[in-house]
Amino acid sequence: TTAQHYWQQDVLDQESFNFRLFVEHAIEEKIRTKSTGSPKECLDMIGFEELLPPGSNSRVVAAQAFLHVLSLASKNMIVAAQELAYGPIELRLVSTNA
Repeated sequence: TTAQHYWQQDVLDQESFNFRLFVEHAIEEKIRTKSTGSPKECLDMIGFEELLPPGSNSRVVAAQAFLHVLSLASKNMIVAAQELAYGPIELRLVSTNA
């Protein structure tokens, strides 16, 4: 039904927002723990595998997280960049300040 569709969309949107907060906290923690980074290192970005290490997370978790990355990127709430095919995916938050 239409009502069920909207309910599912609301749930997905909320979970994507929660994932954005997760990314935000991970970036803040990265900034706190790395007082001096290499000149090439961007502290306002985090790698997908740094955020969810494959050895500590299942493929299902990675797939769900990637769904949230795509959802947030489509809403211009996050930037996902991948320079090479099959290369690392870097995530950066888009400011929500108006």
